[in-house]
Amino acid sequence: MLKTQKEVTVVEKLYDTLHLIWKTYHFSVKSRRELNRLGTELGANIRVAINVKGTRWVPHVQRALEVSASIPTLHFHVLVLQKLDFVAFCHFIADMFQIISELSKILQKNDLILPMAITAVRRTVDQVENLPVRLKRNGLLNTFLTALQSQVDGQEDDGDDEDATEPPKFQVDTWRNGDAKALAKQTIHYSQLEQQIKQTVELTVQEIRQQFGALLGDTGNKEGGAPEAVRCLNVAFNHDIWPKSTTNLAVFREKEVGFLLSYFERIL
Repeated sequence: MLKTQKEVTVVEKLYDTLHLIWKTYHFSVKSRRELNRLGTELGANIRVAINVKGTRWVPHVQRALEVSASIPTLHFHVLVLQKLDFVAFCHFIADMFQIISELSKILQKNDLILPMAITAVRRTVDQVENLPVRLKRNGLLNTFLTALQSQVDGQEDDGDDEDATEPPKFQVDTWRNGDAKALAKQTIHYSQLEQQIKQTVELTVQEIRQQFGALLGDTGNKEGGAPEAVRCLNVAFNHDIWPKSTTNLAVFREKEVGFLLSYFERIL
């Protein structure tokens, strides 16, 4: 994600915003005290923001994004979040990081085997590539757009109400009615948001394929090298497809085993 952060302006702005949120409540006792006081008055639990520029572990960034979407006063303190397309993009990136975080956690399991890793990487690529076309089911962006649409519909239904001219709000931010209605109607196809999502997804998928190219078999010569070694490991040591007969097992995938012995000869 480091390349995406550097090349996509809105992602870099997002990281800087999350870092500012963390600094605001980490170093300022007064800000933290006011946040706790407001949480008490609202009867809401306060989630502590975390540093996204430390370990750069994907689940840390995901948690920071979820916190930014759940603490009301964050939108009050950070003026950049008053931009509608940026707020929507924050929810989108949180959904994308949730998908990538699941991959990260799977790859760290002690009982991980090669077929599980390959399946997890392919599933992650498919899910991320699908984000510009379809909202993540029960995701934060889907929830945000549903809430925004409800507020816009409520205003149209109460056209004669004296408060009907009040712009739609999210937490404490206020936006122009035209922008809110356009985003609620167009969802992920809202012009500014759609461009940001496509650029981010394209670079993210590119990075995943670059890092896990051997598992996906789309780098190097498929007749040899790391991709072929991964393929041989996958088919030769997948116990789910091993023959039950001991005799057949002894000669199972001899070609693949021979390649692996040759490939790892220097190490062995």
